[in-house]
Amino acid sequence: MAQIAQEHEYWGNEKQEKPDLFYLPEIFVSSLFPHTQIESNVWVADRRLHTLRISSPYGVPYGCLPRLLLAYIINTPSALAFLGNSRRRFKNILGCEMTDREFDRQIRNLFFHTLIDIEVVWGGASVVGTDSRLLIIGARDPSWRNYQDLKSTKWRKELQIHPLFFDFVNNAKQVVFNFGTYLSLSESPLAMDLYIWLSREWSALQEKGKSENSYTLHLLQEFFGCEEKSHSDFKEELVNCFHKVLPHFPGFQNNVKLFEDGEHLVLTKPKKAVVDVLNKL
Repeated sequence: MAQIAQEHEYWGNEKQEKPDLFYLPEIFVSSLFPHTQIESNVWVADRRLHTLRISSPYGVPYGCLPRLLLAYIINTPSALAFLGNSRRRFKNILGCEMTDREFDRQIRNLFFHTLIDIEVVWGGASVVGTDSRLLIIGARDPSWRNYQDLKSTKWRKELQIHPLFFDFVNNAKQVVFNFGTYLSLSESPLAMDLYIWLSREWSALQEKGKSENSYTLHLLQEFFGCEEKSHSDFKEELVNCFHKVLPHFPGFQNNVKLFEDGEHLVLTKPKKAVVDVLNKL
């Protein structure tokens, strides 16, 4: 992870002390991208208090790479995002082994063409704010913006983040996570989502003074955007992901249990502070 610290050489304050600690707006937790490719150019995630609509004319970003790219771009300390001096170095940071052409194509699609619409339920009514349509990057570099024209292979080491997006992510309520751990889980988008979700849920239990929260597996299947799977397949994958994720929360293994009916998950309040565990990883 020293490489990430080098790329973000101008981290400030808390992020400079712990460059592995990243932040994600709570509204994006487990909602933002589908796990696998979908036929539609629109992805809708309905939640109790908000709805996210992700759209792109070139297909909705999916899988692990968009999650890593978004986490990286959100945690840049200024609106001018530094991606590294070379494509190879940036790919190494993200543990990406895809071809340069496909890597560039996914960057262009996510950053320049993906639109995030946010609809918030407030007082029983749906409200869409004037800044609710978020384009991640402004169109300041036509050679990167053109999704189809990949003739130029010149690496652009900097990107200007759209001011509305930059302001939104910096003013939103955040969930803290360890980027090194997130990266280590990047063979499974569900494991990545579960890791951040557990960080949020256990932190919320400690902040609110509650002793436990219970969730049905059907609710979690919808929450993690896995409705296309059979319930039994989702349950099996979720259990496997817990086996991958829980070692990254040492001492928390007894704070999660599955009811005997196999359809209810319970998280209990951990004794260790979540942020302390993330700091030590």
